Amino acid sequence: MSNTPTKKIANIMLVKGFFHQEGMEKPLPNFIGIPMDSNSPFVELIWDAKDKVLGIVSKVTKDKFQFVPKLSSKGTPLPNNDRNTNKIAPFQQERLMLKTFHEYYISDQAEIETFLKMYAYNPKFDWAQFVNAE
Repeated sequence: MSNTPTKKIANIMLVKGFFHQEGMEKPLPNFIGIPMDSNSPFVELIWDAKDKVLGIVSKVTKDKFQFVPKLSSKGTPLPNNDRNTNKIAPFQQERLMLKTFHEYYISDQAEIETFLKMYAYNPKFDWAQFVNAE
């Protein structure tokens, strides 16, 4: 990214939170971004404290096949009775076409800073403490 001034759009509010993935001993401090008006092009922002990546969930959707649990008439997942696969998938699954949001990931620190300076609604939020943390 160049050093030219960026336009301030400021429609995402940043708030503190915790980042946790399966296999992690304890959650890491992080921040998330919440859209402040309906004109925001994003559903949310998520700082991945483990991999130092800013995840951006766009409002743009795409069709994608997903495996989802098969449900009984009462809405509960049907158990997988196949001995060969029930350890991997304890419930029966079916493949459905679903609308999902486009996701983008920014890993370059300078680009993350430029993006946050453009979109952060609350300029006093210290996002740099998360982005620059070792």
